[in-house]
Amino acid sequence: MIGIIGRLLIFAHWLHVAAINARRKHRNWRAVGFGVLAGLFAGLRLAGVAFIVAALWRTEVSWLGITFALAMALRTLAPTLVRHITVPQGAIRATYVISRFHKLGANDAEGYALVTAAWAAQHASLVGRGGTGRDWLQRRCDARGRLGDCEIATHGLLAASLGGASSRERAWQMLTSIELSVEAHPAIRELVGEYLAVAAAQREDWLALVDFPADAWPASPLRFLLEGVAARCRWQTGLDSATPPAPRELWARWLMAPYRRATWPLLQLALSDRTIHGASNDGTGAAAPTVAAASEAGVPQSPLQQAVQQLTHIEAVRSGAELQRIAELCNAALTAPETLAWLQARHTVAGANGSAQVYITRITATIADAIAICAKTHALQAPTLPSGALATELALRLRHGTLDSLEDDFGRWAEQCQHEGEAPLIAQWRTFVALKHAYQSATAIGGVSLQRLAFPKVFQAGNAVAVVWWNKRDEYVASHAISLWLLQEALRVGDAQAIEVGRKNCALAVATRTGVVRG
Repeated sequence: MIGIIGRLLIFAHWLHVAAINARRKHRNWRAVGFGVLAGLFAGLRLAGVAFIVAALWRTEVSWLGITFALAMALRTLAPTLVRHITVPQGAIRATYVISRFHKLGANDAEGYALVTAAWAAQHASLVGRGGTGRDWLQRRCDARGRLGDCEIATHGLLAASLGGASSRERAWQMLTSIELSVEAHPAIRELVGEYLAVAAAQREDWLALVDFPADAWPASPLRFLLEGVAARCRWQTGLDSATPPAPRELWARWLMAPYRRATWPLLQLALSDRTIHGASNDGTGAAAPTVAAASEAGVPQSPLQQAVQQLTHIEAVRSGAELQRIAELCNAALTAPETLAWLQARHTVAGANGSAQVYITRITATIADAIAICAKTHALQAPTLPSGALATELALRLRHGTLDSLEDDFGRWAEQCQHEGEAPLIAQWRTFVALKHAYQSATAIGGVSLQRLAFPKVFQAGNAVAVVWWNKRDEYVASHAISLWLLQEALRVGDAQAIEVGRKNCALAVATRTGVVRG
């Protein structure tokens, strides 16, 4: 009888794991169904364990029943203990020990324990402790050797635990760089994805929850709920035309997710019937002022006056589309014949001699300054304008020092990586992540033309680092991640030679802790 129950337990466990894997892959009603199925078989498994323990208790080997019960209880209750007790208490070492028995970390128990312990470090910082625990955890992480998604996630969460806006920004850059790693532990990606989703929901950044590579981030029940909330909020504010989850599906996601009391206000927000018309694309729901609204008073305005009125609100612009509209309006105003005529008339009334073109030059410089500051401050796409004075002034301001700085920074990083052969790779990876973010921000502002100018030097430095990491340090996962990013950027700029080299590098078989991955 015990043998039959044992086989049923094994079958139930297999179905439970299959249900979890299916929930991670699908973000629809199938995920809800598989989640319910996983819960049912978890209950059956507990019932089977209780039956075996009771049967052993009645025999002469009752001690075996107690041992079996303790082992199964710890393995079954580990997720609850970690999520609701040790992590909120900031118990770093206790979280690490218990997570070693966690069923989700079966394919890499050590790596999963490191990440959950780093998760607990977030709460340790809130209660003003955990300094020695963080140092202990960092040493254990560095002792594992090769850099993979576990190590990146651990150091990223430890960086976030330091507190402060700059630390959170560095942590976000580090954690999102996991997308480049071919070493994929679903349980670790799920935990990190949940952390990023919660952080985005706290700052109401619904775009970060909707526009992301779903394959790289398996959905935990909590992230599955927050994705649904984000989709409905963006649909309600007119920022997304895609059909969001239906209310009944959102209710099902909420019932499956943990922390239902804390997520109740978000559920109510997503289910409300508010619809904001004419919203801007900045995610705040606030409509930007328009020229039509400016002229409601019926007072005729010159094109230049309309442009100046728009520039007074440029500090509130948060989208590239709105900045593009303002730049086009300003360019049209500066090139309009009535603008020069209007300025010439005021020039004459003031009793000045000569042409009023000098004022056009000064106004153009002022407008270029305002647009460039807005683009750099909020990392917005540079406006695309026809050739002319404003386009020239804007290009000079957006590219000033950017190209030289990028080339120098990538060059220094490559030299460091070649000379620091024994240093922990995580320090060099942090530098790469920061440089990658700076490159993407600069090219987003400077446009494709700047990207084409900067990419050859970036590719040369990055490829040199990838070769050193692969051939001299056996850091295959990190080297492949560099090659993958360089290939993505080469495809954007259309560099044929870099594309060929990148495809050859990415086609190499990569040895990871989860097995050999072929590109």
